[in-house]
Amino acid sequence: MPANTEHKGIYSRVNNVLDLRNRIFHQEPLLGFNLSGNYSEIMQLLKWICPETQAWVKENCSVPRFIRSKP
Repeated sequence: MPANTEHKGIYSRVNNVLDLRNRIFHQEPLLGFNLSGNYSEIMQLLKWICPETQAWVKENCSVPRFIRSKP
């Protein structure tokens, strides 16, 4: 991760991901969520943790396709 990244920013991103995960798990509505932004945050966090895993997820994940289709 970039050297100038503050821990508060990381915690905020992780909490956003956890909130989204909990809403999905509890089958709550996702209206008002910026799903594209959430996906980008998840991918950025994953890249900081393991770039190889992030590349694999990016190649194999169908989430962007579903977001674009706006079912």
